[in-house]
Amino acid sequence: MRQGWSIRAGWLMVAIAILVAGILTTVASHEPFESKLVRLEALRALPTLEASLEQASPELNALFLSYADDQALWMSASLAILRHGDRARDVLVEYGLLPDFQRVLVRYGADAILPISYFRSHNVATLRAQHWVGERYQQLSRWWSDEEGGADSAFTPYRRGQMGIALLDASGHALLNQFVVSEQGDVEWLQGERLVAG
Repeated sequence: MRQGWSIRAGWLMVAIAILVAGILTTVASHEPFESKLVRLEALRALPTLEASLEQASPELNALFLSYADDQALWMSASLAILRHGDRARDVLVEYGLLPDFQRVLVRYGADAILPISYFRSHNVATLRAQHWVGERYQQLSRWWSDEEGGADSAFTPYRRGQMGIALLDASGHALLNQFVVSEQGDVEWLQGERLVAG
């Protein structure tokens, strides 16, 4: 009788252990170790951003960790996310490590996101023409110097965003002041293609 009781008690303990393990597994984080480590390091480096970094993607946490030593940069990026939400997150993840982007973000603040986002999502004719002329010039330069030339770089949304960064860097507030967020939450270019055409 005693042996039957100990077998039942043993099975009951195994069942409880399996149940507890199942609960702990369900509750445990499914976040990969590297992502968790980057998030924790970003939180340690920028404790004032704890609320936003807790919910941020691993890419954004890594970006903010790289910005941690430059207060103007991480504050501008944080303000951009507060003002422009997912639009800012997308631009920061895409261009955040580029020195040219970092320079315009610090110089022009959170709204620097607007023209970059606009150009990424709109295939502006004059911008496309500038890209085409630039490609032809590069081909001619390679031909003239007998260098091996590669294929044309595609006029992708990423490339249009890079051109937006360059235009903002060159034109500053004259370009930035032309972009607003509509009541529907869309970025609008008030003066159209005039500046780019010039």
